[in-house]
Amino acid sequence: MYDIFNRFAERLASSFDTLDLHDTLAETASSLDLPLFAYLSDSRQTGRTPELISTYPQNWTSRYLESHYQDVDPVILQARLRQETFRWDRVGCETDFSARQRQLMDEASQFGIRCGFTIPIHDRRGRFAALTFTEKNLNIQPTITVRPGWPLRIIVHKDLVLRPYQG
Repeated sequence: MYDIFNRFAERLASSFDTLDLHDTLAETASSLDLPLFAYLSDSRQTGRTPELISTYPQNWTSRYLESHYQDVDPVILQARLRQETFRWDRVGCETDFSARQRQLMDEASQFGIRCGFTIPIHDRRGRFAALTFTEKNLNIQPTITVRPGWPLRIIVHKDLVLRPYQG
């Protein structure tokens, strides 16, 4: 596991654009036996469309952004409030979901997005992003076990200017 994160850090530091970032995250997700990932950067401060770099199905990511699901996504809302990595799934939480959140989770489930873990990313300027690794099959045990309360933080120490991803 140490080698996976070492390689991730090295590749991340040398990323020039969103394609490099996509490839780095895809390689890391594959190394962790997690088939899907999504990196969503916040757009609230800039007023722009959120940036989504992902291996989720294109039909789903288009639907997600067109429906502005980032505004009601319970995983994103939780990540905004937390500093620590957290695991999530839809089981047992639906009673707390609004109708729109249930719709979001139902649609995501149709694309195999049912559970995963999310790393909240907050920088000193108040900007926010979330990196989610998703398990596609609920019958597979998680490949990463993190002690409850164990922080996993990403420290942003320089600005990265990334060109738009051309998938």
